[in-house]
Amino acid sequence: MKITWNDLIVKFEHLDPKRLTEDWTWLIGDNMKPIIISSIGDMFLSDMKGEIYWLNVGEGKFELVAKDNIEFSEKLKSEEISNEWFMFDLVNEIKNSGLELSKGKLFVIKESQS
Repeated sequence: MKITWNDLIVKFEHLDPKRLTEDWTWLIGDNMKPIIISSIGDMFLSDMKGEIYWLNVGEGKFELVAKDNIEFSEKLKSEEISNEWFMFDLVNEIKNSGLELSKGKLFVIKESQS
């Protein structure tokens, strides 16, 4: 099954950006603006200087990935980097299982109850 950009990101324009980041201010501070949210929940954020950061919510890591939008756009063209950031294989498995990404929702993997 072919993966599209719409499978990899979540539209969030209708949400309050501060609300999206409030649980992470202990790690990212309170001046970060979300620019992309991946379908698996990671965020790409911009600071006041225009630098782009990746918040990897699964690992609780926050790192600078590009000095500006131009560098970020160039990195997105790299299949290796994009796969690390957006986890193509995982999203493909989820899609192949029959799940579809609902508007404004993330893919959530629930642990089975034993």
